[in-house]
Amino acid sequence: MLLDPQQTPPSEIVHEYHEVVRQVEGRAPNVERPPLLDIERLLATPETLVKRIGEDLRLRARLALSAFGFGEADVSGPVEGVVGVYVEWLTFLVAAHHDEQPAPRGPVLQVISQGHPADAGWLGATDLRTVRVSCDRPELAANAEARAAVLDFLHGVTSGASTETKAEAQDVQADLATETELALARMWVDVLGVDVVGRGDNFFDLGGDSMLATRLVLSARRTWNVEFSVRVLVDSPVLKDLAGRIDVLVGAPTTGSHQ
Repeated sequence: MLLDPQQTPPSEIVHEYHEVVRQVEGRAPNVERPPLLDIERLLATPETLVKRIGEDLRLRARLALSAFGFGEADVSGPVEGVVGVYVEWLTFLVAAHHDEQPAPRGPVLQVISQGHPADAGWLGATDLRTVRVSCDRPELAANAEARAAVLDFLHGVTSGASTETKAEAQDVQADLATETELALARMWVDVLGVDVVGRGDNFFDLGGDSMLATRLVLSARRTWNVEFSVRVLVDSPVLKDLAGRIDVLVGAPTTGSHQ
């Protein structure tokens, strides 16, 4: 299910970068403004781009705060706090731009707001249903018509699920021991585009790279609301070990089976 799905072309990343620069520099008086990054040129090397974006925004934030009379010792903490959020958002857009996930294997619903283009051929979905509702994008998730379309779609999918599909779902989670392992395995399946994930599998052995690791980290942060970094994944790339680290971070029990 997708709400107002759209690709992430270079122009979108450039636009968001310029908007972030505007917000970081704010209304600082007579602030020195370094040249803007050439986002489209740097997109060919995403890791370099993300690094340069972080350096660029930190410099701009320090210069802006300095223009208001704050010293270097005063600004280091606030700069990291503010810039980190912006860098994370732009990293997500860069990852989305380079995403090459396999086409969806099942039915796909796209719910779109008024004015949103209906063309979703880039999704590669062979079974696609589109519902347009009469509201603007910010209100889409709370729209009654959109909710009704989603519930109707879910009812149709669940009532028509085949025995084969159910068996595949059981295989994906066959040896998983905890709820955290189960949730994490589902993320790996989605991010890595694989069919089966076991508790002894290694994220990077299954094809994970730095950009996919970033996507996984962002999903884990949203799911468990914890301070979770790529370094944690690098240090604990095996699913059961990573799930244990997450359980420690959230204070959850590390034993017990899922249903």
